[in-house]
Amino acid sequence: MMAASAAGLAALSEGLGAARRVVLAGRPRPSALPHGPGLAWHPKDCLLALAGAALEAEGREVAFANPHFLPPADWEGDLAVLHAAPLDLACPLPVARNALLLDGEDLLGLAEERRAGEPRGLRRRRAELMDRLLTVAPEAVWAGLLPGGASPLPLAPLLAAAGRLPAVAAPVGWMACDLETGPYNFLGLRRDPEPGTSRIEVLAEAGRPALLAFATPGTLGDLAPALRAFAALEAAEARLLVFFFGAPEALAESLAGGFSGDNFRCPAIRFLFAPFPVAALLAALRAAAGCVESCHGGGIGALAEALGTRGRVVLGPGGVFDAWREGRALARGIAWEAVLTPAALAQRRRKAHRAGERALADALAALL
Repeated sequence: MMAASAAGLAALSEGLGAARRVVLAGRPRPSALPHGPGLAWHPKDCLLALAGAALEAEGREVAFANPHFLPPADWEGDLAVLHAAPLDLACPLPVARNALLLDGEDLLGLAEERRAGEPRGLRRRRAELMDRLLTVAPEAVWAGLLPGGASPLPLAPLLAAAGRLPAVAAPVGWMACDLETGPYNFLGLRRDPEPGTSRIEVLAEAGRPALLAFATPGTLGDLAPALRAFAALEAAEARLLVFFFGAPEALAESLAGGFSGDNFRCPAIRFLFAPFPVAALLAALRAAAGCVESCHGGGIGALAEALGTRGRVVLGPGGVFDAWREGRALARGIAWEAVLTPAALAQRRRKAHRAGERALADALAALL
């Protein structure tokens, strides 16, 4: 690895100390499901995979595992754990140095605890047990929220090691957008379409402009304005691929809870279901016309910026958004220092104000 990349790893290396062995601990899931650097079940898995590749290039011994299930003999010696589980599930290993990757949903959970009058809630106490907190979220969001603050996760040196990621040729499940979430669909029509399977690069259809959006069951509702705005565009050749980090069943539940009577059919919007091959996802980001993510998202938007993706849109509370094209700002609507205030959190629970969706559609069109 180049000297500049090694220097850029300072924050990550400091968080893990001088430990020769590093365990990368992702979101807990059944042992029957494949686990490792090649597949992403959650946005933070992409960051974890890149961190693992960079640490291996640095000469460390890296393993993907649940550290609490390691044989006791493996706890001995110099050991560090890089956690990427949600904050409410992350549990430090007592005998190791522990660092935790935080995404927008973790910060959202901390802010919700504070709003509920629990400044010493479960999430905050777990954060306090970690030796180091790492995040790609802007400091304006987490300032004053995290105990002891956080260090920025260095993305450029991580991406410099992306060539070490295994090339997984696994297809992904997908289905076309056919939404019927209103209260009058008594027969449940169009709520349970049968998903197909294909490769990410096939779904993106090289040669046709594609926007990529990223969501989890907890943030899909934040994408509703972008889905409506894209469906209103007359961009026959364009595609919007929504990388949904969940199963089709979770998508149906998210649609029921995060959309308010949105009924439309737009075959140009396609929902893709996790797990995603990390190398293919990064390649799609490099080739995309742009990407869309919630301000409470998992850091894929930050990866897109570091990769040089041509256009980016970040959706904020109340229908506002930020947008960039080739480094030039198209819109600056998000007050980042206020996205986790009680007023913004309350706004997120209400039906989005749709007056700005025409401007959002114009911004998406400008990326294509």
